[in-house]
Amino acid sequence: MRADLPEPPEQVLQRFGPLGVSVCDGPFGIFRWHWKNIFVIELTERSVRGIRDTRFFPFARRGSGRSFVIPYDAIVSVKLASHPSPFSAMKVLSVAYRDGADLREKSIATWVSRAESAYALIRGHVPQDA
Repeated sequence: MRADLPEPPEQVLQRFGPLGVSVCDGPFGIFRWHWKNIFVIELTERSVRGIRDTRFFPFARRGSGRSFVIPYDAIVSVKLASHPSPFSAMKVLSVAYRDGADLREKSIATWVSRAESAYALIRGHVPQDA
């Protein structure tokens, strides 16, 4: 393939949100700042993407909740845990990844079936020791 040809677009394997999705920078906790119902999560063949979509929450501040892309090859670990609230029908997907020299974490809370299928998809794309 010639170097001047653009790469084909990433194929979206799973997509969910914005309703029923909470995103948190760092470990998930009830008393931490969350961005609720403003992210669409896309799992592609190369990355996890959080795309800001405020159609259900139009009053969100412009600078809050920036879109993100986490390439699979940058992921250090991925975990699936119960939501901290005992009454929640959600699970939390925590993704630790390298961003340059820094180690960062994104936590995504969503409905159990979505979280479990996203976890399985990510585990299929990252090394088993992650």
